[in-house]
This record gives sequence, C-alpha cells and structure tokens, in this order.
Amino acid sequence: MIRRTFFSSFLAGVLVLCGLAAQVGAQAGGLGQDLATVRLPLDLLELGEKARSSAPDLLTAARDLERARSDFRAKVAELSGTTVSIQVPAEANYKGAGTGVQLALQQAAGPWQAGASLGLVAGYEWDGAWKTGSALTLGVKLPLPSDADVQRRGYELDLAAAEARFRGAQRSWNLALIEGYRDVLLARYDKDIAALKVAAAQMELEGAEVRGAAGAVSAAALHTARQGVAQAEAGLAAAELRLEQALFNLGQLTGDWTRSPEGPPAADEYGVRTIERAPAAGSVDGWVQLALEQRDDVQLAEARVALARDRLHLAERRAGGTGELSGGVSLPASSSEPEKLGWYVGAAFKLPLLDASVTE
Repeated sequence: MIRRTFFSSFLAGVLVLCGLAAQVGAQAGGLGQDLATVRLPLDLLELGEKARSSAPDLLTAARDLERARSDFRAKVAELSGTTVSIQVPAEANYKGAGTGVQLALQQAAGPWQAGASLGLVAGYEWDGAWKTGSALTLGVKLPLPSDADVQRRGYELDLAAAEARFRGAQRSWNLALIEGYRDVLLARYDKDIAALKVAAAQMELEGAEVRGAAGAVSAAALHTARQGVAQAEAGLAAAELRLEQALFNLGQLTGDWTRSPEGPPAADEYGVRTIERAPAAGSVDGWVQLALEQRDDVQLAEARVALARDRLHLAERRAGGTGELSGGVSLPASSSEPEKLGWYVGAAFKLPLLDASVTE
C-alpha cells in the first residue's frame, strides 16, 4: 500500500525541485533559521539524474540557451571585437587608375571605432607613367553621444532572459518528472487493486456456481456474480491502459522508455535533500526578501526598468544634438597616387530643429 509519507515526500520534492518554497522549523520567538530537509525516493533521484542527458525538453532548452549565448557573443563582437580581412581596392579618376592588396584590421572598443590597413598599391597615370608603393591607413572615429554601453546592456539583458527561461524549463521539467513518477506508481497501485477485484469477483462467481448447482442460489444471483466478474475485468483493462499511458508519458518526458518505477520505495530507499540557503535574519521579511532575490522575473524587471531609463536619457541627449569626431592618416592619399601621404581630422554636429521622430 502507498503510505501517506510517500505522498508527503512528493509534495516536498515539488517544493524543492521547483524552487518555490521551503518549510522552516519554528523556534520560540519567531521563524527559525533551521534549514528544511526533505526525503525523496532514490530511484526518482537516479531517474532524474540519468534523464538529463536524454530528456527532449531539456535538450531543446539547452540548444535555445546556446543559441542565445551565440547571438550575445556575435553582437558584443560588433561593439568591442576585432575584424581582420584582405582588401583589394580599385579606383579610377581624372589622373589615372590604381589597384592593390591590403591587410585590414578593424577594432571596436566601446564607443571608439579604430581601423588600420597595410599593403601594396600600384597606379597608372594616363600620361603613361607607372607608380608603385606601400599602403598604410590609420583612422579613428568617436560618435557623440555613444550608445555602445546601452546596447551592450541590452544584449546582456537578452542573455539573462534566455538563461532565466532555461532555468524555468529545468524547474518545469523537474515538476513534470515528479508528477510522471507519481502517476506511474498510482497507476500500478490501481492496477494491483483492479487485479484483486477481479480475483475476488471470480471467487464470488465460483462460490455462486457451486451453490447454484446445489440449488441454493437463484439464477439472478448467479447472473449478478458473472456481471461482477465482467465489470472487474473491465476495470483491470482500464487500469492497465492508464498504466501504459503513464509509462508512455514518463518515457516521453525522460527520453528513455527502459526505466520506470516498479513500486513504492521502502523506508530505506529515500535520499535526503537540504535547502542550503537561509536569510541572515530568520524573520518573515527576511524570507520574503530572499525569495524576491531568487526570482528571475523580479530581477529581470528591475534590469529592464533601469535600462529603459538609460535609453530615455540617451534619447534626450540625442534630441539635443549629435556629432562625430574622426581622424586618420593614409599612404597613399588615393590608389592612383601611391607616393602621397594624406591625413585628416574632422568633426560633424547635427542639431535637430524640427524632427518628429526625434521628438517621439
């Protein structure tokens, strides 16, 4: 028989694995800081540990998280990454034509954008003269105001949300595993009860048939006994179907149809799990504060509010005016003039007077 302690352990397991709550031992004068412990069936813990490498829901959640991390790395690389390429410029103007090959380096460092290239160029002037030489360019650019920090924080928030979804998927899977484990055991229990009912009904029918042969039982009573057997057998068939469905659901959840609980665990087949974190102050407010600190949705909401305020401040600064500082040197000044060195410094500013999109 399934004992009450078994179901109590299941309830406690739901609370622990889902990270929802914990029972804390009461002490004189208020809530104590004793860490709650729960007993979980060992085969449930073993089943969950082995299923983590095959459970479809967990594998999907892990792939989604890795995709989010890849997107984060790609976007951050645009803000502070390095790009190396080979360039083959070609140019023609009123003086002549030129081409060459260059190794180019682009480096982003937050708001700063720096670039450099080194190579060889060759030019032909229309008057028939060929010129060759090395090529070097250096340049920097700084937009004012810069949104690199706000962009990075937005990317970090997207990644944090993906990690929160992954942890939520894990918690949901843990809960589903406990429920699936419970459903299999309950279905086995119902099947055993149904089998006992069939045996009892068959014994009742056999007794009725013996008494009927001696004329001690009416035909109606004998018919009722046969109906009782038929109903018990139908109940057994329904219980077997429920067991098969519960086993299928558990196998679909874990990705492994070869393992399933065989029956309620014995008294020595439980493992102890302990809630390891407690607030410094063992009061109701302390536990509430700890719960809020552990909630992903609360932390993400606070981060979104802070980021939204910074985006608003950035928009206000841009509405007042934007600009860009730039500078660099190049050799040659153009691909058709390989012997000349060029340099530049510049600043450009824009002050909107009437721009509905900026105002909005």
